[in-house]
Amino acid sequence: MKLAQMRWLVSRRKTPTSGKQSRSFIYAMTDLKKSDWAGCDIGQRLMYSASEKLAIIHLVEDSELSIRRTLVEINVSRSSFYRWYRAYERDGQQTMLDAREIKSMDEIMLLNAAAAMVDGVYDMTHEKLRPGIRESDIVAEAINPVAGERCSPHPHNSTDRLIRPGDQTFFDIIQAYMGYRTCYYRAFNVGRATDSQRDVYKQAREWMDKSLELVRPGVGTDQIAKVFPKAEGFGFSSEMEAFALQFCHRLSVALHERPIISRLVSLDKP
Repeated sequence: MKLAQMRWLVSRRKTPTSGKQSRSFIYAMTDLKKSDWAGCDIGQRLMYSASEKLAIIHLVEDSELSIRRTLVEINVSRSSFYRWYRAYERDGQQTMLDAREIKSMDEIMLLNAAAAMVDGVYDMTHEKLRPGIRESDIVAEAINPVAGERCSPHPHNSTDRLIRPGDQTFFDIIQAYMGYRTCYYRAFNVGRATDSQRDVYKQAREWMDKSLELVRPGVGTDQIAKVFPKAEGFGFSSEMEAFALQFCHRLSVALHERPIISRLVSLDKP
């Protein structure tokens, strides 16, 4: 990226909340030589994300200039930089967790490959699912198979319960490919779905679609959690009681990674 292009990016950032543009700008700068970025202003901001702070630390470490001169060139105060650096040295684990929030194209491809494997398992499960077999018979195909009245609220263990015609069945497949995880849920009906089952599926799909429409840069987790149904709306007395059955999480090399989105915590602490 040339100096003129970087200055254009800076000029596009009118407010300190333009996180996507600022991240693109800072990450682009980490691969530049001194002659490319010298004199280009990252700008004083009210708040930097953890990923941006990490990128700035790496930029300063790799710079051919002194630390002081580099900070002057990118317009970041020395007090802020050293505060970030001390936190980085003190708690490297949190820094790594923060850095994992942004995926490379290779990581996205690995997550897609992991999910594609689960698609194949669900196809095998659908062929095997029929009246007379036990939940435990399907464990070899999928993790956490539950059926019938055990689906609500669903546990995370199978039993020797026989699957019957008309049952709703629920599956949760958690696996890893090259270290990247899945948390892939599906529900099937044994035979025809009833009208009430179709209504429940339609309602759940509407809640999910409304949430997915909001997942974009600049939207807070509290805004997404607001479109979730209240706990009382689907049979629970409190958000704490409903938490394990209604929250969103990111996938990576661990199963439950940030951001975690739920009505229990995200409305007050987005």
